[in-house]
Amino acid sequence: MQINRQKFTTFIQKLIFVNFNLLFFLTPFVFTWMNQELFEFSKMLFVYFMAIVLVGLWFIRMIAEQKIIIKRSKFDYVILAFLVSQIISTIFSLHMRTSWFGYYTRFNGGLLSTITYIGLYYAFVSNIKKTQVQAIYNSLFLSALMISFYAIPEHFGHSPSCYLVAKKFDVSCWVQDVQNRVFATFGQPNWLAAFLISLIPLNVDKIIKEKNLLNRLYLLLVLSSSVMALLFSKSRSGLLGLIIGLGFYALFKIFANKKDRLNNFLKLSGISLLIAVLTLFIGTPYTPKISDLIKGKTEISVSASGLTEIQAGGTPSEEIRKIVWQGAIKIWQRYPIFGSGVETFAYSYYLDRPVAHNLVSEWDFLYNKAHNELLNYLANSGLVGLLSYLALFAMIFYLGLRHYLANKNYSELLAILAGIIAMFISNFFGFSTVTTNILLFGFFAIIVLEEKNKEENNSLTDKKTDKKDNISNNEYYIYALIVVGALILISKVWAIWEADYLFTKGQNTFEKGGYQVGLPIIQQAIKKSPKEAFFYDELASDYAQLSIAFANEKQSTASTKLAQSAIESNNFALGLNPAHLNFYKSQARIYIRLGQLDPRLYSYAKDSLEKAITLAPTDAKLYYNLALVFEILDEKENAIKNMEYAVSIKSNYLQARGELARMYFTKGELEKARDQYIYSLEKIAPNDELVQEKLKIVEASLSSKTLKK
Repeated sequence: MQINRQKFTTFIQKLIFVNFNLLFFLTPFVFTWMNQELFEFSKMLFVYFMAIVLVGLWFIRMIAEQKIIIKRSKFDYVILAFLVSQIISTIFSLHMRTSWFGYYTRFNGGLLSTITYIGLYYAFVSNIKKTQVQAIYNSLFLSALMISFYAIPEHFGHSPSCYLVAKKFDVSCWVQDVQNRVFATFGQPNWLAAFLISLIPLNVDKIIKEKNLLNRLYLLLVLSSSVMALLFSKSRSGLLGLIIGLGFYALFKIFANKKDRLNNFLKLSGISLLIAVLTLFIGTPYTPKISDLIKGKTEISVSASGLTEIQAGGTPSEEIRKIVWQGAIKIWQRYPIFGSGVETFAYSYYLDRPVAHNLVSEWDFLYNKAHNELLNYLANSGLVGLLSYLALFAMIFYLGLRHYLANKNYSELLAILAGIIAMFISNFFGFSTVTTNILLFGFFAIIVLEEKNKEENNSLTDKKTDKKDNISNNEYYIYALIVVGALILISKVWAIWEADYLFTKGQNTFEKGGYQVGLPIIQQAIKKSPKEAFFYDELASDYAQLSIAFANEKQSTASTKLAQSAIESNNFALGLNPAHLNFYKSQARIYIRLGQLDPRLYSYAKDSLEKAITLAPTDAKLYYNLALVFEILDEKENAIKNMEYAVSIKSNYLQARGELARMYFTKGELEKARDQYIYSLEKIAPNDELVQEKLKIVEASLSSKTLKK
């Protein structure tokens, strides 16, 4: 079969162009409702799939054109430095598998994802033409428009996701208050906001430059819907990022271009007026909406979730962030050069977790990010990782501004830089996601692509393609190898998704009581992903639960076998990942649960909790549980000592104070027991009827004791 080489390479280039459009357009929409994590997990795997396709097509094009096709620029040096920093950090990581893949279910941020984003960057700059970039913009605008149309109905109580999942066009399928803070297909309002604010400056620039009335109206629709969705997300970091990004754009657009200064000022004023009107009608976390002003309501007191402090019942996010940031800095001080390892924050943070974290509402949550992209890199990759990451932005701004100032008509570069600034600000108060990283490296590629006077593609030969030249038979074998290699990699990606799907399905079935069906499905998931420690840890808990159930049904042989399986499965999980605090907590829970059947296991629970405390010395719950185990082991003094320490590092620990009061009461120290109950009523739970009742019992005992004297 004879195929013309030139036609074939043209076809491959078109395929690459189409797939990049699909990547940018579809990634924001990808989410599933049958996995452990609904949003980032599937988005990341989708990006892996698209990267394999695109890089495979790129290799095919190079074979067809018989030359190495790669765009070179000054940006290569900082990308290489960044990549090397992540590789070294992975090599010296607390847990190399986590650093390679990323924290399980999120994956974004692992070394593999970084390699993927860099691969996509080079595939873009080496294969996309300048004339095709406008089509990429159009795909992004259409994606933003449709995402906004997806998000806006959520504010009015109608989530398209709920219709997809439960066939109900309401918001009942979400635990989160999506009606108060919309998040569309992103899972969190701030993630949606970061996506929108990255594109709004480019949208504004296109409106200013567009001459066709219909096209301008369409772009105004995109802008209006994006701003509405942003406002309904109530993302403070998103709003701040947009203000700074648009401020940067307006400053250069107006003052760097004397010729069109007035015209640009008037157009930007008109767009600003549109945004101001939408803001006035919808309101922000900082400002009331016009309907509230009419009613005389002018005070706003909003927490991070968009609720008032009383409504939210939680610690403001900025207070939590300050504490987590302190912990991140302590991690860096412990691992100053290359950090604790890419994406190992969930492991390293708890050793340096500030005691103040015990006093916030999310005190027992797992934090796998520093909630500040810069501190996240500092903690995970050290000073080398942070500086190389910042170098990416410094170089891209140098290249972008240099090109814009040399050619002020090309203001898309300025708008892209503004979008990068907006994204950077948003990430400063949070962290990057799959979608924002795709945008970020895409923006990097567009700026580099527009650079003038750069080296052309390096080639193995100067031979020009003959229009009559056909592809040789030997080349088909190379193409086949590339396709087979791509299919193998895609199958690996699919196996990761399928394993998670099966595991989730098995767990859900098990929790509904169908253990005979659920357990084999979980075991099938483990076969597909045999090195995923999380699966073994969860399976261990399932075995322990079943062991107790069988024991209650007097099936001692089956119960003993399941108990042994629980212990072995948990030990295997710890063997795969000895750095994960949660696995030690699981081990302790399993031993405590199985201790009902064999009291000797309580001593193992004690050992597990003591090991966990070496990893998380400020975790009050560990001391609380250790105290209860000591009490079971009849070590009363150690029990009281640990419970006292639990309340000393978490003064508002109502449950621990109740247990400590009970221990004091049992020991006969009635005054100390009374003090604990009084503290609980005065400082923690004034209307707790159970505490009030127990206080009466203690006071009655004290009165009785006094009368006897």
